[in-house]
Amino acid sequence: MDRIDSMVMRGHSSRHRGQALLVVLGILMLIMPLASSVASLSTSLKLRVLVDEHTRFADDLLIAAHDPIVHWLRTDGASVVLPPSSLIPTVEVMHDTWIDNGRPSEIQIRAWDQRGVPGVTLAQQPGPLQNMIPEHVLEAVRDIEFTDDAQVGLDMVHMAMPTVVVFPQAENTANEAAIGAHVATHNGALRDPGAINVSTAPMPLVERVLLLSGRGGEDLIHAARSAGEVPAVPAMPNSSNQNTQRRLPQLVAGSDTWAFRVDIRAGVVHRSWWLVYRAQRGRSWTCIQRIPIHE
Repeated sequence: MDRIDSMVMRGHSSRHRGQALLVVLGILMLIMPLASSVASLSTSLKLRVLVDEHTRFADDLLIAAHDPIVHWLRTDGASVVLPPSSLIPTVEVMHDTWIDNGRPSEIQIRAWDQRGVPGVTLAQQPGPLQNMIPEHVLEAVRDIEFTDDAQVGLDMVHMAMPTVVVFPQAENTANEAAIGAHVATHNGALRDPGAINVSTAPMPLVERVLLLSGRGGEDLIHAARSAGEVPAVPAMPNSSNQNTQRRLPQLVAGSDTWAFRVDIRAGVVHRSWWLVYRAQRGRSWTCIQRIPIHE
């Protein structure tokens, strides 16, 4: 009898343990997804904090980029001379990489001379210089409406043609196809053909303006640029056609307007901006346009 009672008790005990195990397993099934969710949320929050921290640092770097840009404009911007073989009027301003508190950081700044290419409004108007501008650029800007008071920017081209590459890349490539590498948003207006810098503009463009204005001197400009010297602007002939002159950009030997692409990498964050600077009275340089680049 005692043996039977013992067997019965062991049976009850086994059933209790089995039931307890089932309860524990059920609790674990409830807790594990919750624990996984908590761990995932914790990881997500940590990543969010990291991104926010890197974003603030990238924004600080953008503000700090103003100083090296202005320094470059004051010391080099007015006297930049590009080789006569240059097809794009661009020059690298700075490119630095470093580690900040374990965070990989990088800032790259490249300048484009706004007086080194025809203005976007000139590209829209039928005239003797249109065939100096790539056809895909003419198509991109042809139907965009500008007014005298509009603050023309490459973002307007991007909004009108979102599939077209608008902003030039930070790396200087000979086959650059971006709209902003071939026309300038801040060079002239609807009734102002702007200016062409003989020190930086592609030589075929300089030669075409010289020819249309009845001037020579392309050999002297070519020789000066080959030697890294600022060329002299050939004088206008007395017999020049005034109607033709009004449709042509003025030839100048320096630039008062530059655009900059600023690329900043701070850890996991990458920011790019397009900035336009213009010399004001007394040659003080002012940022007159700032556009975020979304690529």
